Amino acid sequence: MAEAEAAAQLGRHLRQAVSANATSSGQTSIKAARELVSLLSRETPTASRVHALAQILEDEEQRYEDLCGDNSSSHRTGYPVGRILSLVQDEDDLLEKLGHNHLLDRAKGPALHAACLRLMRAILSVTGFQYPLTEDAVVDKLRLWALGPDDEADEDAAVGTVLAAANDAKGAADAAVAAAKVAEGTPTHSLALAAATRAKVEALRVKTYATACLAVALEAEDVASAMVRRGVMARVMAPLREQMCELKPVEGAQLCAEAEAVSTSTDRNEVEAAATAAGEMLDSDEDKATALVAQLCARGPSDAGVLADRLTEARLRAVAALGEFIECFGAALAAGALEVGLALIHGPVAGCDGTDWPGGWPQEAAQQRLATVSTVPGGAGGTYPRVVLPGNPQLPESLAALCSLLAHRKFCVTFVDRGGVKALLALPKGQLTHNGFNRCLFGVAQVSQAMERLLVPPASVATVWAAKCVGSALDALDGGHDHARRHAALFLSLSFPFPAILDAFDARSGLRALLNLLRHAAQLAAARRRRRSRRLRTRVTRCGSTSARTFTDGSPPRWRPSATRTCGCPRTLRGRRASGTGRWTSGSRRRSVTFGSRRTTRASPPRF
Repeated sequence: MAEAEAAAQLGRHLRQAVSANATSSGQTSIKAARELVSLLSRETPTASRVHALAQILEDEEQRYEDLCGDNSSSHRTGYPVGRILSLVQDEDDLLEKLGHNHLLDRAKGPALHAACLRLMRAILSVTGFQYPLTEDAVVDKLRLWALGPDDEADEDAAVGTVLAAANDAKGAADAAVAAAKVAEGTPTHSLALAAATRAKVEALRVKTYATACLAVALEAEDVASAMVRRGVMARVMAPLREQMCELKPVEGAQLCAEAEAVSTSTDRNEVEAAATAAGEMLDSDEDKATALVAQLCARGPSDAGVLADRLTEARLRAVAALGEFIECFGAALAAGALEVGLALIHGPVAGCDGTDWPGGWPQEAAQQRLATVSTVPGGAGGTYPRVVLPGNPQLPESLAALCSLLAHRKFCVTFVDRGGVKALLALPKGQLTHNGFNRCLFGVAQVSQAMERLLVPPASVATVWAAKCVGSALDALDGGHDHARRHAALFLSLSFPFPAILDAFDARSGLRALLNLLRHAAQLAAARRRRRSRRLRTRVTRCGSTSARTFTDGSPPRWRPSATRTCGCPRTLRGRRASGTGRWTSGSRRRSVTFGSRRTTRASPPRF
């Protein structure tokens, strides 16, 4: 296991080294993003340009995740997505304009609102920052867009304007549907139906990205505390339970299919084909970037087919942000949090939808994000369609939501009793699941009663599960993911009081593995200290050389023990040199030197 993971890690590093900065597509994306950022900063933003920049960011983030795995890491600086994010963040007013001013301006319309929300999601969901989405007015509007009005809290007139603005997209969609009904039986009926579909997709786009931006804002503790008091948790959990446990139709799935059919019109395909052909004929990166911008702006938003999946992802991220709050745990449990957690951890059930799917999460789910429709090899040499959970939740977001709920003792114990840990240990291991899997193991170990239920006699059963848990933790310690190693070590430290865990640890020679890890860490720390010492000695030597050069009148510098600090070296270096216990000093801080008939004053060496 460790050898296979090391080989996979080596292959991933090789792919990173080849693809990080050398790919022409990445350079073209950077130049196209720079052009779009300049246009959005200098001119009035349009929905097509904002969508184009968001599309570039989403594509480059997906390439980064395919190369590096878990998107919780923060090593994007050397990749195209990191450089594009730097371009956007360097424009101080751009985020303020698109993420605050335009979202609160009702005159901008649903199309530009949806584009700005999509761009904020693409930027802030990977940077770890929440501003400007944490402003009170923005949070209120995001909540109304994503969840609708409360039963009582939004009845007052203070939020009437915000509520009306949040309903603009839905109102436009309803008006378009009504116009299509009026036009039934006329030559323009098909055009009216297409317009109604596009208006409904725009309303779904606003709701989807508003939910995603609300999930980002909930990562700020003050915003999360306020939303917990408003009962947001239950309103986010309820649709997840309906689609995953009650098997109700996924919100927006049918509309996404209709939008895909409408978007395959001949005119649009001709525009895309012409723009693509023009881009292939160009030689320089600047021309290709200009062609890419023109193509993306002419094509318009192409995310209609994934809006339902992104809505599910946004809800899972909101659950992960709110799940640890004890104030909302009762509401979450009543809304079906346990059933949703078990459905997420077990994956698609065997034989669902009348297919030959064997059940559970496929191995590919730990390596890459799954498409809604795909085929995999069957047992008899054929193929069968892969079945995903309703809404197509992905393993990283599923494990993050589950981990936050495991912080509650009642949820954790019931999760163990209903076979949740057994399903957790059966999950496929890969670059997308290292961190989430070990976080969940650590969450179970935090509740001693849950560990007792997991390791309950007979001894043969306890030994099996203890061996699997310890084996997974030791594999993580031997792997290359820092967060996974940290949580695996925490799991072991909390689990050692249980004899079954200790026996399994000894059977796997765990102590040797831990000592090797500590020895390696000590060697790295010693090497780091040696490098720091060499740098400091070089600094002291340079200070002494500079001090000696200040004597230009022929008198040699004096060597004496360093009772005073005169050259500006750090105080911890007093009395030390490359070899010896003293250092060169230049006497007074200022020394007069005569050059011929001109007398000048030369200052002592500058401080470092």
